[in-house]
Amino acid sequence: MLRTLLRDESKQFRVVEDPEAISDIVEHGGRLLWLDLENPTDAELTLVEQEFGLHPLAMEDARARHQRPKIEEYDDFYLAVFYSVAIEGAGSEGTLQGRR
Repeated sequence: MLRTLLRDESKQFRVVEDPEAISDIVEHGGRLLWLDLENPTDAELTLVEQEFGLHPLAMEDARARHQRPKIEEYDDFYLAVFYSVAIEGAGSEGTLQGRR
């Protein structure tokens, strides 16, 4: 599954509905684009590679199952590989117990 979130120049967040718009979005400065891939299909990975113009080694890491968690720095982007993010000690509603 491919999910994309954009923070634009006015610091507003919105979901990017059309993944083929990614290449147009990254051409403009002052924006932050978060791309979340969960069990991506080969077609989704190919689309991401084309839209971002990603390095072949980054795509090799993205396609590999059971890749070790890491962050790789490339010329124009970072590739972060991890399995999940959780807050330790979170209550049933996702709040931290005993912390403010």
